[in-house]
Amino acid sequence: MDAEMIALATAGSTAFMTAAGGDLWEQFKGGIAKVLGRGKDQRVASAELELARTQILVAAESAEEPGEAGGSAAVPGAVTPPAEQIRLAWQARLLEVFAQDETAVDDVRELVHAFRAAAEEQKAGGITVINNTMNDGSHDIAIQAGNIGKVASFRVGTPGDTNRPSGASA
Repeated sequence: MDAEMIALATAGSTAFMTAAGGDLWEQFKGGIAKVLGRGKDQRVASAELELARTQILVAAESAEEPGEAGGSAAVPGAVTPPAEQIRLAWQARLLEVFAQDETAVDDVRELVHAFRAAAEEQKAGGITVINNTMNDGSHDIAIQAGNIGKVASFRVGTPGDTNRPSGASA
């Protein structure tokens, strides 16, 4: 492995850790699941990522508790914090993927770049991320909207419906 791949795996695992605790998780998870799920069932990769996210969130929560032992991996005999252990495991996992599939390097590079850009834009207040999931077996239409301006009424009708609110068109 060359230094560039190690640096990319470090950046990828750091982005993974950051995304797991934030609003950009779904977008990042989708991209990394495609990389990890090549030639396999992406649902398995997605489930693995959700498990890792849970571990990250638990590690972050426990690190915030008073009296939590931290330590530093740079000090001999010190304990590596759980979140850093998880990050190192994902760094190693990305290095394995890079060794097996050279095209994954470019995909992860693009994913990290896109994640950083979205995180910066979000930090600057340029975007708000809202993720909703319908998982109760519904087959209805879901509509999500931000500021849609002045709307006196809203009704979903069928084509040819003559009972529309005034000003609405077919």
